[in-house]
Formats: sequence, C-alpha cells, structure tokens
Amino acid sequence: MKFTFTPDKGCHVKDVKVNGKSIGAVESYTCSSLKIYDRITVEFTDGTLPFTDVRETDWFYDDVVFAYENGLFSGTTATTFSPYASMTRAHASSRSSTGSKVNPPSPAAAASRMSRSAATMKPPSPGPPTTASSTEPAP
Repeated sequence: MKFTFTPDKGCHVKDVKVNGKSIGAVESYTCSSLKIYDRITVEFTDGTLPFTDVRETDWFYDDVVFAYENGLFSGTTATTFSPYASMTRAHASSRSSTGSKVNPPSPAAAASRMSRSAATMKPPSPGPPTTASSTEPAP
C-alpha cells in the first residue's frame, strides 16, 4: 500500500512519522499492511522561518532552513536564530549527541544549496600577512 503526500502550492513536506517515528521529509510511504492502530502523520511547511535575524539573501539561509525544519536547531529565542553568535562546546556537543535521524538532501538539492552558498558567500577580509617558520626538517 503506497501513500503519496501532496502539499498545497508553496508548501512542502516537513516530516513524516509512522507510529511516532520520523522517517524524514519523504514524498511517499509504502507499507505491506496497515493495522487499525497504525498512524501516519504528515507535517507540511511553507518554508518560512520565524527568525527576524535570518534573511533569504543571507548565504547561510538554506542551511538554517534545513537545520530548523529537521529539528537540529530551534533558535536562541522564538524569533531569533543568532547566526553570528558563538556556539559553546556544550551546545555543539548536545546537538551532535541528540541522535536525530535526518535524511540528507537529494544530490540535486545539495548541489543547489552549495552553488547558492558559493555564489553569495563573501570572502573573508584580508588580514595581516602571516609567516611560518620551523626548526624541524620537513617530512
């Protein structure tokens, strides 16, 4: 039995849960049998973010959308993401140990996000020249 999820125009699937377990943002789900107590829950989104400090023109916008929609980060408040704030080791560690199952984006979506980021990323400002010296012989 195949279930296909069709969002309204301008929206997309945010997450699909089968009996409470996330299977990611899939467009369909196939099962061999269905019992009366089985539940398939589909969450849709229009892709807008609640954050006032992240704009669509920011080079990291698509990454923030991905992180927010997949439950990796929920922001520093209900309306701020604080993209330029430092992250503590404890916060980074708690994010990496959550065990969240996140389906990676399709190769086309990843390429699109990478090309958008590369096209809009500003190079860092040049700093003072640095020199390196060593008294050890090169390997």
